[in-house]
Amino acid sequence: MKSRRTLVYATVVVMVLLALGVYRLTMFDPGKVEPVRPVPATTQVAETASPAAAKAPVAPPLDPTKPARALPPPGTLADLTAKAGAGDAIAACQLAAELADCRTREVLTRHTRGNGPEPMSPRCEQLLAGHVDRHFDLLRQAANAGEPEAMLRYAMGEGFGISGDSFSYLRSPHFDTWRREAPAMLQSLLEAGYPEAVIYRMMANDSLMGGPMANLIQPDAVQDRAYGELLLLLSDDADFAALMRLRNRAGADDLVTQQARQQAERWHQDHFSGRTFDFALLESETELGFPLMRAHGQNCSTAVAEATP
Repeated sequence: MKSRRTLVYATVVVMVLLALGVYRLTMFDPGKVEPVRPVPATTQVAETASPAAAKAPVAPPLDPTKPARALPPPGTLADLTAKAGAGDAIAACQLAAELADCRTREVLTRHTRGNGPEPMSPRCEQLLAGHVDRHFDLLRQAANAGEPEAMLRYAMGEGFGISGDSFSYLRSPHFDTWRREAPAMLQSLLEAGYPEAVIYRMMANDSLMGGPMANLIQPDAVQDRAYGELLLLLSDDADFAALMRLRNRAGADDLVTQQARQQAERWHQDHFSGRTFDFALLESETELGFPLMRAHGQNCSTAVAEATP
């Protein structure tokens, strides 16, 4: 419906906000939320001592003709844990995706004084109690196996939890490993033609919405702007295009805009073969994962409907 389609861009932004955990802006509770701490000098990305970037696995190209993937039922947590321990990337991805969802629900429940949108399920409670410390490793396992959904979740820093709720990732023993690997993971997905990777790259250098990725990638006025222009090219929805143009107009510089549009056009052809996607799918997202990725057979997680722990 047209009235719903006019909200596509807002939905994209909300999806990013939810995924990156910027709940503290509207539901901040100083008694519950960890205060912002200065970034330790050893984690400043701009320093010459920063670890060298790692090579990412090559993401399989997104094939728009490929149907949605038929994944095995998630099964019990015990089954998933055993499979992930045996090297099953799908099981590791499923556990990591469920952990991300449960951690988000826990944060929402805590910040809304127990009046969150949905109560915590027994499966979520068991998952958080027994596996939250494995979140990073599970996600990295699936990402390094070349699962696109896991690669995007990993690049977003999802293995550290909800960044708006805690900045403890700066003290994590995994942080140096992640910051070496995350930018290349995201770039691999962009070059393989994943629209949702464009959304997160567009937000990456935003200090508010970039999450752990903020300030990790060297700022570049033309390239940073080009991702917004690319997102515009990826959708042929007129309402979405109008909203994106409003966003892109803010603080526009004519030369930067011209160069950014030229760069976006090159990326659109080189990485996406000039294709467009149905961004209205973002409006109906009710399950784990990423709807465009899932629609084209590259998801590795699926929602669990009150399954037994």
